[in-house]
Amino acid sequence: MDFELKDVMNAVGPSAALAFAAWLFLQLLQQRYSAAYSRYRDLVEAMRGELPDGRRQTVRDEIDVYHKRVRLMMHATTLGMIGAMLLLLALAISGVDAMLHIDWLKYIGGPAIVVGLLLVLPAAIMVIRENNLIEQPIEAELADLEEFNGAARQDHERRPAQERSPVLRSR
Repeated sequence: MDFELKDVMNAVGPSAALAFAAWLFLQLLQQRYSAAYSRYRDLVEAMRGELPDGRRQTVRDEIDVYHKRVRLMMHATTLGMIGAMLLLLALAISGVDAMLHIDWLKYIGGPAIVVGLLLVLPAAIMVIRENNLIEQPIEAELADLEEFNGAARQDHERRPAQERSPVLRSR
């Protein structure tokens, strides 16, 4: 087993940036999941308490939206974690290959890189979908306040149609 450390660093170095980027993306996913889950739990707890009728319906609608958000981010985080693990596996394999020069390792490392990167795409799409879901509770939050009644909708309707979220257009 004769190898130079610089050869291992050359094999692993450039790919390490990719693995770190995957972990940063994974952190973003986890933060969004945690935030959505925390808000979901707060809303469910509020629903168990005393709420005026108008507020009760708003909270119920928000619970439905946040349930969807939590599920989306849970799946996005799982995909992101699998993708990051595959990228780390490929990184480790490239280091082992630089030391041992085992030809068949490329058949594990290559697909691990490609699949790891491909898993980022559906996770990112889920983040976009979750982002669209956020607009609905923002608008609904003001609906039960008399002084803001209709203000959010009027502001939304002043925006050009192409800037509006598909979530609100379907209402």
